[in-house]
Amino acid sequence: MGELQDLFADLRGAVRQERVINAAVVDVEPGEHGDAFLILGERHATAGEPLRLKARLRAGGSASAETLLNREVVIQIRTGLRYGFGRDPRVRAEIVEVLDIAAEPIEAILGRDETLRQIRADRLPHGPTTWHEPQNLRRVVMIASERGEAFGDVQRVLSPFVQGGALDIIFVPAIFEGPSAERSLTEACVKAEAACAGYDAQSVTLLVRGGGPQAAFAPLDAAGVVHAALQLPNLVVGVGHAATPETALDVIAARSVATPTAAAVLVRDLLETCAERAARALAELDAAIEEQIEVPARSLLALVGREFDAAVDLCLLEAESRLAEVGRGLEAGLMSTVAALSPAAPGPRAIVEPGPVLAHATTDSEVHPTLFEETPEGPAFVTTAAAVHPDALLTILLPDGSVTVRVEYVLVIRPAST
Repeated sequence: MGELQDLFADLRGAVRQERVINAAVVDVEPGEHGDAFLILGERHATAGEPLRLKARLRAGGSASAETLLNREVVIQIRTGLRYGFGRDPRVRAEIVEVLDIAAEPIEAILGRDETLRQIRADRLPHGPTTWHEPQNLRRVVMIASERGEAFGDVQRVLSPFVQGGALDIIFVPAIFEGPSAERSLTEACVKAEAACAGYDAQSVTLLVRGGGPQAAFAPLDAAGVVHAALQLPNLVVGVGHAATPETALDVIAARSVATPTAAAVLVRDLLETCAERAARALAELDAAIEEQIEVPARSLLALVGREFDAAVDLCLLEAESRLAEVGRGLEAGLMSTVAALSPAAPGPRAIVEPGPVLAHATTDSEVHPTLFEETPEGPAFVTTAAAVHPDALLTILLPDGSVTVRVEYVLVIRPAST
């Protein structure tokens, strides 16, 4: 286990070194004895707070502080750890030699930093937190130059979706370079915002341009352009190429990609994701219909079939009962008709004395009498002796008329066998 002073000694050794760096001189502070302190910053703005380092420039060197102000420089710098009693340790930097000075001032870098600082100070929503992924992407509004290659790069990637009717692209032309670039880009952002009206959650705005010199991207750092772009839903910025410095629009965009083609690919991936999500939703809907409608419907149809079969069976039974009743009615009517057509009316009831019945042979000329029994269901033919029972009411049809008799008792005499 070491002591605190050992830790500081290690830190001092780690920080004490010389190296060559690229930086931008964003400010100058006067020092003692003709020395000056240069406030060094990054050459290109980043999404976080800008980095700053104060480095001493001793008097009498090859370049004065005034010459270096607002320029990009290549310098050899020596660093170390400085601390004193009651003060926190600080990094001490000293410029050993100025190796190169950019010919153009870095006013754009300072303007970019100021624009981003103001946005953060005003707490304006910006960056990835403003991205709301569309669930059903229908419209893309593209801000691009009419003469650049960026428009064609995007079209090549997204044209199949446009031709298939899955996507609507609204082109808003803008000027990206020259004195009128800032005004043109601001107006284009306003038009793009209007084109997205009604599609906010289901739209994406592309701001794309090809590569070029660093100075050509200065309009993308302008405060007016940045504030107008903050109003665009789901802003995707794809400017330049992989080595293009980051602009203020890259920082405030919901999505920032390296090239216009990468921006188009991002939109293509969104469309494919939306299609997959729609396919899953359709499958879930089919399953819900199967579960909630088709299965109960099949069960209900089976129940209806069973009820129909039962109803048919009941109808058949009723029909059979009705046919039997009709048959009995027809039979009774026939018997009544036969009785009515007999030539002799039924006479008074005669008392018949039973006597022996002698078996004798019959001839073809003999006619057997026809017997009917009155039953609750109507007259019934009597064809066997076994069917006659006491108290039965019989109607006997004879050649010369019909006789109705009541059976007092039954004596069955069977003919003797020969």
